[in-house]
Amino acid sequence: MKSNILQSVDLTTLTQSERCIYAYLKEHPRAILTSNLEGLCREMYISTASMVRFCQKLGFSGYNELKFSLRQELEDIREDIKEIQYLLNWQLSVAMDSLSQIDLPLLRSICDELCRAKVCYVYGTDSSLMAAQYFHSIMTALDYRTILLQGRYLLEAFTYNFDETEDAVILLFTAHASQEYYSKILNNLKSSSRRVIWICSEENHSIPLSQEVFIHTQETNIIYRNIDFNFKLSTFTLIQVLIELIYQRVFPQLPPTSPDQNTSQNQNIQKRM
Repeated sequence: MKSNILQSVDLTTLTQSERCIYAYLKEHPRAILTSNLEGLCREMYISTASMVRFCQKLGFSGYNELKFSLRQELEDIREDIKEIQYLLNWQLSVAMDSLSQIDLPLLRSICDELCRAKVCYVYGTDSSLMAAQYFHSIMTALDYRTILLQGRYLLEAFTYNFDETEDAVILLFTAHASQEYYSKILNNLKSSSRRVIWICSEENHSIPLSQEVFIHTQETNIIYRNIDFNFKLSTFTLIQVLIELIYQRVFPQLPPTSPDQNTSQNQNIQKRM
């Protein structure tokens, strides 16, 4: 990929070391976009002062200005960048729609349920299993006792054999709320004190709900080659908000993380360990 900035350089004005820098950047024009000044200089075995002088000889104030100009130029050259930006913007719009529909008081009450329970059983199958596994892994990392139930038949067997005295919450991740699949399971759970929290992709369901907490993420169902699945972006967005609420319970003195807070927060966490 050619860069007009590098192509327009008058080589006769460069020293031998600057020509080496020029040759490297011409061969690897995108290297500067992913590296800071120190990292790129280590890669090229040159001093940062040499790189700064090279940038100034090209008419820039320093490394960052050259980096910015090259990025702008190369992204203008790459037509596929525009397509990537379009796809990302579309995904971001979907995520923002999901965020606008989140019932935060309801998620706070779910957080209360999860924090009070001694164990959380997390269920998922097919594409919903990804969401269940993610939530299970994060909860385990936060030292919550969680048990993953993978597949509907395991869930059904579990409802026949659970300890009714156990203080537990069951979190169901599903694409559909089908009476054919889940009515027997919910009937088995009604005889216990367990709280059922259901996060489902579709709003419409055929299950008669009573004490269950039901959340729908309004994700579009897709049939592809006779396989039924849903994209889970909205579900993962909801899960992430719930995890942030739980995280604040674990570390109540810490606000949600931001880039400039990471260093001090990590130090605080290490002191607690």
